[in-house]
Amino acid sequence: MDDKVRKFAQNYGYDSIRKSIKWGGYNVYEPFYYGDAECTDFSLFILVKNGVIRLTTRQESKELCGIIKHC
Repeated sequence: MDDKVRKFAQNYGYDSIRKSIKWGGYNVYEPFYYGDAECTDFSLFILVKNGVIRLTTRQESKELCGIIKHC
């Protein structure tokens, strides 16, 4: 599944992913850029549940940033 999530992230312009936590029944992945890419918006995460891969909503991202302290 990690390969599918990595390809999903790459389709959104990210370089790779790292598996993070379980949250609300989802596996949470953190997409990231290598090098000097600059983040200009709120942190996004990738959620996977029952084989469905999707990006977080703004509200979900805020909740996860409250849990994952390095946002």
